[in-house]
Amino acid sequence: MPSTISSAMLLAAGRGQRLAPLSDQRPKPLFPVLNEPMLHYWLQKLADLGMAKVVINAHYLRERIVAYAETVRPEFPSLEIVLSLEDAVLGTGGGLKKARSHFDQPFLVVNSDIHATINLASLAVAHSDDPSAIATVAVLDFPAKATVSVDDAGAVLGFRKPAPLPGERRKLRGAGIMALNPEALDLIPDGPADIIEELQKRIDAGARARAYREATPFEWRDMGTVSEYYSLNASLARGGHFIAPGARLEGESEGFLIAAKGARVHQGAFVKNCVLWENAVVEPGARLESMIVAGRVAAGVRLTGGVAIAP
Repeated sequence: MPSTISSAMLLAAGRGQRLAPLSDQRPKPLFPVLNEPMLHYWLQKLADLGMAKVVINAHYLRERIVAYAETVRPEFPSLEIVLSLEDAVLGTGGGLKKARSHFDQPFLVVNSDIHATINLASLAVAHSDDPSAIATVAVLDFPAKATVSVDDAGAVLGFRKPAPLPGERRKLRGAGIMALNPEALDLIPDGPADIIEELQKRIDAGARARAYREATPFEWRDMGTVSEYYSLNASLARGGHFIAPGARLEGESEGFLIAAKGARVHQGAFVKNCVLWENAVVEPGARLESMIVAGRVAAGVRLTGGVAIAP
């Protein structure tokens, strides 16, 4: 059975407090990963899938999200990009409920602060193949943070329940990606809400949700903290150099280097395994290792690990 899903929502309203001080400068969905905002990664995946519409919610530094959407629209001419602006923090459930009018058929939901190689087409087909399920939740093996209780048939029994539930076969990690029927949102009151808590209420009332687990596990990474964000870039770089047009590497470099547009490593400077944001500058004589640079590093400074955001 082919998928009936042609739209999606990217959740992009969160502040990302654990990513401070980087998140003081920009919302986390616009953090660059291999020199492209994470939002771009998901927009590309959705466009490649043939999606017709994507809704992006925005609250924290929402003007940055709006400006990015305006800039990127011409790159995805077949994908309608809609902004759902939130004046107050609504959470995942409240944000989805506010955007409910945009969806009259099942749709995909993706947390935009994760990186995953999941096959979205297969997830969509799995949901379409089971019309009795209000949600199909992507899961993966991750014992340390496994909070989705699943039975032998792949049905989701519950979320965030420490003790095993009756009929539970295993606990798996939710990937922050799901296919959802719009009617799953109809009982959510206006205002702040958590979609996982709301799905739990529906399951407790007799609704069905299912787990989606790929035969070959997809790669999955969160970027909820500064160290996770750095590790994501390091993992994807695989020791290589990703130098954006307009970036200049005049000094020495070892290991991987990710340098965004306008970044400059002056002659006499040394960088090793570093991520440089737009217009970052490493002055002569500076030596950096395992750093995220989002500003100017003065001449002669030596830094290892962490963030440099000095103007």
